[in-house]
Parts: sequence; C-alpha cells; structure tokens
Amino acid sequence: MNNDIYMILLDIDTFKIINDTYGHLIGDEVLKRLGKLLKKTLRKYDLAIRWGGEEFMVLLKDVPNIEIAKTIAELMRKKISELDIEKVGNFTCSFGVAHQFLKNKDDLDILFQKADELLYRAKKSGKNRVEI
Repeated sequence: MNNDIYMILLDIDTFKIINDTYGHLIGDEVLKRLGKLLKKTLRKYDLAIRWGGEEFMVLLKDVPNIEIAKTIAELMRKKISELDIEKVGNFTCSFGVAHQFLKNKDDLDILFQKADELLYRAKKSGKNRVEI
C-alpha cells in the first residue's frame, strides 16, 4: 500500500472583498463554481473538499513526486483564474502543496501543517501562486 500523500490547500484571494462588494449570494456562487471546477479538473480518485470559509483541501494519491503535484496545482490555479463569474469576473487562488509519508494519524497533522505554512507563504509572497 502506497502511503505517500500530497495535500494541496488553496484559498481564494480577496474573497472578503467579493463578499463585501457583491454580497454573500455571489460569494456562494464563487465557492460553488470553484468546487465544480476542482471536481472536473481532478482525477476521480482524488479528494477535494471545502475546508472552511474560502479554503479548499485536495488530497492526491499515486503521484510520483512533488513536482507533479505542483503541476496539478498550477493547472488548477490557471483554470481558476480563467473562470468568469457574472458580476465578479475573474478571481485567483493561492496554493500550498506538501507531501508526507503517512505512518500514523500524527503524520496527517504534520502534512496539514506543512501545506498550511506553504499556503501562507504563497499569500504573503503576492498571491495567485503555488508554493511547494
């Protein structure tokens, strides 16, 4: 059994501005469209979930290395930036991509912490980017 897991955390850049400017119904539409795009972009055995607020988590299995996981995140980043939502137009996301070999449940916490730190770095470094 392959216990190598890659986690991608992504967060919508300036989502508060979208909600404050266009209202929560439009913000909800942005979240729905993003969720549909993730489902359409990923393989059927990858897992994408809304992690809270405007943050999503993607778990990738059977990926050969971190560079391939980064390529997947870059593909998502590009497709998201091309989404055109009525009133909002285009928006972007920032991504943190991490890898961990899972031996126990504590390793999942470590994986999340790594991905979260990388997402924060992407936000701090100018947004609309992928950090590994």
